Amino acid sequence: MDSKKLNRLIIMGLMVALSFVGANIKLPGPFTTIAFDSLPAFFAGLLMGGVPGGIVGFLGHLMTSFLSGFPLGIHTHIIIAVMMFLTVMLYGTVTRKANVYFGAVVAILLNGIAMPLALIILPTFSIQMAVGFMPMLTSVSAANVIVSILVYNAVSKTEFVEGFKDEAL
Repeated sequence: MDSKKLNRLIIMGLMVALSFVGANIKLPGPFTTIAFDSLPAFFAGLLMGGVPGGIVGFLGHLMTSFLSGFPLGIHTHIIIAVMMFLTVMLYGTVTRKANVYFGAVVAILLNGIAMPLALIILPTFSIQMAVGFMPMLTSVSAANVIVSILVYNAVSKTEFVEGFKDEAL
């Protein structure tokens, strides 16, 4: 494995570790799986692209739900983790193809609105639950996305970012 790929995997591992830290920063309320675990994933999506960021998002959600005891059932949380992968992948991809503002809107709407609505097809998830999740999930999604942009903008002024632009994992 060449050193660039190894560096990318190491950064992904660090982002997953930061997701674990963020998974422990939960918002008070009835929804114990809403936490700051997706910030590193959104940052990784900006830094390395959609797929690496999506992998971090997938693993980050699984850690958050594990720490909460999988309150919606493990099968539901696996589905949510897949949707997190897709959300972060689209965020990274749309940001690179269009711009960061459009990517941010896409990510916030997917994570805060579309994801809970998509879950109503499951027997364990109702429209009332989806609507109940939306305000807090949208707010936390916006916070995670905005902070990921701020961190990326700060880091992008360094040589560190140059090693990650437009490369596949």
